Amino acid sequence: MSTLRLVSLIPSTLLMMTLAGCGGNSPAGTGSDGSGNPIEDAGGATADGGAVLPDLTMPPQTCGNGKKDGDESDLDCGGSCLPCANGKGCGKPGDCVSAVCTAGACAAPTCSDGAKNGDETDVDCGGPCPKCKGGKGCKVATDCATNVCNGGLCAAGPLMFAKGVDHPAGKYPWGIVAVDVNEDKKLDLAISSGDGLRIFLGKGDGTFDAFATFGSPSANSIPGEISTADFNKDGHADLVWPDFNNDLAYIAIGKGDGTFPAAKQIKVKGGPQTAVTGDFDGDGRADVAMGLAVGNGVAVMTGNGDGTFGAPATYPSGGTNANCVGAIDLDGDGKQDIVVGNTGTNWMNGMVLMKGSVFSLINMGAGTFKPAVKLFDAGQPTTLVVRDFDGDGRSDFAFTDFGAKQTLVSLKGAAPAAYGAGATPLGIASADLSLDGKLDLVVSSYQLQQITIFPGMGGGAFGTGVPVQVNYPNPGRVTTGDFNSDGKPDIVLINFNANMMPVQPVLVVVLNTTT
Repeated sequence: MSTLRLVSLIPSTLLMMTLAGCGGNSPAGTGSDGSGNPIEDAGGATADGGAVLPDLTMPPQTCGNGKKDGDESDLDCGGSCLPCANGKGCGKPGDCVSAVCTAGACAAPTCSDGAKNGDETDVDCGGPCPKCKGGKGCKVATDCATNVCNGGLCAAGPLMFAKGVDHPAGKYPWGIVAVDVNEDKKLDLAISSGDGLRIFLGKGDGTFDAFATFGSPSANSIPGEISTADFNKDGHADLVWPDFNNDLAYIAIGKGDGTFPAAKQIKVKGGPQTAVTGDFDGDGRADVAMGLAVGNGVAVMTGNGDGTFGAPATYPSGGTNANCVGAIDLDGDGKQDIVVGNTGTNWMNGMVLMKGSVFSLINMGAGTFKPAVKLFDAGQPTTLVVRDFDGDGRSDFAFTDFGAKQTLVSLKGAAPAAYGAGATPLGIASADLSLDGKLDLVVSSYQLQQITIFPGMGGGAFGTGVPVQVNYPNPGRVTTGDFNSDGKPDIVLINFNANMMPVQPVLVVVLNTTT
């Protein structure tokens, strides 16, 4: 396979779709004055004719009887009563005003007691205590080590990263997504490969167990980008990825323990090469959209909520070789639209058939879409990430342009701002790496053995790219997450083309050491 063929297959990076829940109502049969208190008539009965209801917001009557009784930890304090003053008895931190219980007695706050108390703005820092590191709470600039308090959080110092640590990744790794598949509150990694689904279980310290492979894909499988959602509504993460060479989509249903049965296969004609999840028909069930390299379109499969899907419906993408796809509400009507990047090339030999372009498919409801409308021309859009970069509550998108050697950022489909990204930019991801409340961009450069960080400046603008050498050949797909549980987003990437080199492909973990 030539490099040119590989380029035409680069898909997009997406995150797991989550669905919001609903609140409940007040208990039936109780009157209310709008504040949660029962309405009494002159006789002391509630408005519905029953007896007066106790006010559960008040402490028990025993809390003022001058005795240590009930679950009190000292005289009329602790337990269900109000917290105790310093020096009073306690059994747990919650018994104390200071939130510090030492040797059975409430103690005065200190800057080393492991609790946020006194005038601290975060645990043992801020206010009268030492200044807080990046990402910790603050009220004023002087609470922070960097003297920058942004939106109640301390900004971090200059971005710093540890040397990358590699993990063998087997043959043909391609797409990557960070998700907790074994539900231990530690981020894991799922990778699409020619051998099937590859799972790296995270240890929570920035390292991973050796990968396990699930499923036996069709022969000569060429995988694309992998995405995640809960397809059967059982609360566990499921996964989907395309197989370009066999016109298939693979659906892997997770058990919640890090294992997956053999993936289901769904026929998707037209060379599917990228996958994104969303709720395109508005029924609360996860759907899938795939970009088609040969079919020059977007295939949409609506989910049934049980792990099965309706037949794919294909919409022309407006160009040739639909290479990256994102789910985004472009017109602000609450329905998820689709943005698609076309490389303009012939999937087989790289011959340019049309200009590269980015088009939108506007959702008409029930999972159907209007004909594609061009947003703007581009070189060779390769990968795409959807986020709210300008903080206005609506999503934007950014993408790498392999042909123009740029990273481009479009706010709600408007003409994009361009940022230089070095030679052959392939992977893209976004996170607040500097802990300043603004999203940054991470872009991998296939030929330069580096990733480039574009710091967010606010308002959807980005600063000059900062290169970070990774010293591994051919970095490709990239994702972010807090892999060592220190509250700072880290970076993971695949040197996906290393199977053509003397070394085997590796997963590279780059930890964020910014203070």
